[in-house]
Amino acid sequence: MTNAPHRAERARVPAAVLIAVTVAAAVGVVLAAGWQAQQTTLPGRVEADLFTIAAGALFGFVATLFALVSLAKLIRVAAFARRPAREAANLLADRQQDLVAAGGGWAAGWCVTALAAAPFSAATSTGVPIGYVLYAPADFLSSSQSAQAWLVTAAIAFVVALATRFAHTWRSAVAVAGLVAVGGLPPVLTAQVSVGAGHDLATDAATILTLACSVWFAITWAAGAAWQDPAAVARYRLVAGVALGLSLAARIGIGAFELAGETPWESGYGLVAAGGFGVMIILAVLWLVRLRRSSFGPGWDPALMILVLGAQSALTAMVPPRYWWPQTAQENYLGFNVGGAPQVAELLLPGRPNLLIACLAMAAIALYLWGFLRLRRRGDHWPVYRAVLWTLAWLIVLVVTTSRVWMYSSAMFSWHMAVHMTFNMLVPVLVVLSGPITLLQRAGRVSRPGEEYRVRDAVNSFLQWGPVRVLTHPLLVWVIFIGSFYALYFSGLFESAMKYHWAHQLMTLHFLITGCLFYGLAVGVDTPPRPIPHVAKLGFVFAAMPFHAFFAVAVLSGNSIIGENYYKSLDLAWHNDLFGDQQIGGQIAWATGELPLLIIIVALVGQWFRSDQREARRRDRAVRAGDDELDAYNAMLAELSRRETDREAVHDDRS
Repeated sequence: MTNAPHRAERARVPAAVLIAVTVAAAVGVVLAAGWQAQQTTLPGRVEADLFTIAAGALFGFVATLFALVSLAKLIRVAAFARRPAREAANLLADRQQDLVAAGGGWAAGWCVTALAAAPFSAATSTGVPIGYVLYAPADFLSSSQSAQAWLVTAAIAFVVALATRFAHTWRSAVAVAGLVAVGGLPPVLTAQVSVGAGHDLATDAATILTLACSVWFAITWAAGAAWQDPAAVARYRLVAGVALGLSLAARIGIGAFELAGETPWESGYGLVAAGGFGVMIILAVLWLVRLRRSSFGPGWDPALMILVLGAQSALTAMVPPRYWWPQTAQENYLGFNVGGAPQVAELLLPGRPNLLIACLAMAAIALYLWGFLRLRRRGDHWPVYRAVLWTLAWLIVLVVTTSRVWMYSSAMFSWHMAVHMTFNMLVPVLVVLSGPITLLQRAGRVSRPGEEYRVRDAVNSFLQWGPVRVLTHPLLVWVIFIGSFYALYFSGLFESAMKYHWAHQLMTLHFLITGCLFYGLAVGVDTPPRPIPHVAKLGFVFAAMPFHAFFAVAVLSGNSIIGENYYKSLDLAWHNDLFGDQQIGGQIAWATGELPLLIIIVALVGQWFRSDQREARRRDRAVRAGDDELDAYNAMLAELSRRETDREAVHDDRS
């Protein structure tokens, strides 16, 4: 790679050009809706009208555009802010505060347009004109998943707009930027990718695409103001490059799902999807060209990205070929057909993968090993057994989520409980004993005054942040860890979550995160924001054991079947004994719930013993140091006394 000087591109695209491109993209959305109105109507949507479909897609386009501009303003602060020379109050500079406020203003527009998109989304999904929804809004909004998703996004946008008024530090700007990135997920995960065979993989790919594209677009727009700063250019190249690769790979996968075997030129939907992907390829080429340049300007990237948003919004007004393919009840809920009854000897063979969690596991292993090797190359010591524990934890996750274990866990309560306990009880123990945060703090570098903030700065700052200290309070963590079992399985939450892939994924991540928080306080290598003494840790763990046992007993002795309607709707011919399967699930909860806690107690006692030994050795060193100081003091007094005696003797001789 060379960094030869060159004449930089224009720093900004004229505002008039951006407005013209935005209008052109909006016109494209309307034309796509008009094309769809001329096609064969899906069964059950015979009353759908052009105005409703086009208006809903337009509101979605504008809302997404507002969200990305808001994110770009916040990332301008989060990714490119520099550590001040004096950080007594750690407050943002006036210019940075103005950017955060501007991000809040765009978030307010995001909130309004998301609210407007909700009723149109409800009308489009049910195939009726908007007037029907306005006549009975509560009924339509409560029965439409896509409309509810827009309402959730509007609520997130409102929180962002409000939070920017109180975000006066760098870490608060980072937190709000993260909230904006996540806020765009609900409408995407409940759109076309959530329907049909393979929707489990498509939903995971859409999650990756939405997050990656949001970061890629926003950091490209934000970097335009720092195009002559080599450090900003380097950060843009890294972040945008990773996001770019993920976006292209995810978009190819989603396109294959939506087209259902058709070529792109066989339908209008395919042509629009191919057009949007083609613009993404052009953006990728521009990124590659800039790898050889020491500075750059955003050029036409913002305009091209608006065209990508327009193409994606146009697709929401169209019917993908996937919709015309028939699906079974299992494909409707799971995205795939389970097949025959599970065979224990075959459960670890490759099965239906959980794309999102599997990618998370591979990324976790790669990043930890990178930090481990970086310390080794630097000559610093890091226990090998910790790297082994971390790798083992995520290999377990990878095996579970890519084998038939995961496939059957979606169809049988017993195997679901096995996966739940693995993610909530076993994997977190291995994770917290490997000390990932401590490794990051040692492998990373803290920025100096005048340098851009780094990942280690963010970790150190967030660990001492007030909201984080509240969320990691031992009492709150304990209540969530224990209460989740009862709130999830003894209410309608479990059955509702299992019906939707995104909710099932959220439930799985909840198991993993709460387990890490609980065991991190009990036996974690990393120092938590609110550390507790060893005797309190024993009580912390002992208090949880009876509630796990009670939960298992409640599952075993319950007369009602957990998630009964969901499991019956799968229509598995070989799975008729739901009560017997629940009994097995209760036994798994009993066996796998108590044993890890007992292991934790043994490990905790061992840590307590080693801690006492270290404290005893420290005190011995202090005593020895104190004795040495006392001996030195006595020797000094003796030397002074000797000198005084010698002076007196000399004086007497002279006399």
